Amino acid sequence: PRYEFHSQPFSKFDDARFFLSYLEAHSVTFFTTQLTKFLAQRQRPWVAYRNFCAPLYQYADATHGNVSFFSGHASAAFVSASFHHRMLQRFQGKNLGDAEVWSVYLAAALTGVMRIGADKHYFTDVLTGAVVGTVLTRWVVDLSDYEISAPRRQEIAAPPIPLFAWVIAF
Repeated sequence: PRYEFHSQPFSKFDDARFFLSYLEAHSVTFFTTQLTKFLAQRQRPWVAYRNFCAPLYQYADATHGNVSFFSGHASAAFVSASFHHRMLQRFQGKNLGDAEVWSVYLAAALTGVMRIGADKHYFTDVLTGAVVGTVLTRWVVDLSDYEISAPRRQEIAAPPIPLFAWVIAF
C-alpha cells in the first residue's frame, strides 16, 4: 500500500529505508563518540572536582567509564532531532520556523542541559555532541539514497523488511 505525504508517494519499502538510515546515523554517531572519548580521555566534572565534593562522591569510581568529551546523550538526542527535522522537511515541507521542528530541537537541548546540571559534562562536551550529532545525521541522510522515483521502485525486487525482524535481530 502507498501513502501520500505532501503529494509524494510513500511505501513500506521507504519505511525500511528510513529505519536503516536512522539506525546508520545513530551508529556512525555512537562510534564517533566512543572513539573521541577514548582518544580525548577528558574526565567528567565531578571526577575533576571530587576533592571539593569528596563527601558527596567518596564511593564513586573515578576511572571506569568517566570520560566526558563529548556527550553521547547530547549527540544521540540531536541525531533524533535532526533526523526528525529532515523527514518533516522532506515529506511535509516544514522548515526551521515551524513549532514542531523547534520542539524536537528543544527536547534535544534540554537533554544536554540536564547532563550539565547533573555534573556529568562540561558545556563544551554538550555543544560538541550537539554539533557532531546534527552534522553526522545530515551527512548520513544526504548520502543515503532513499529518494527513489516511483518507476524505479517498481524495478526493485527487495521486499519490505518487517519490523519484528529488526527487533529479533537486536
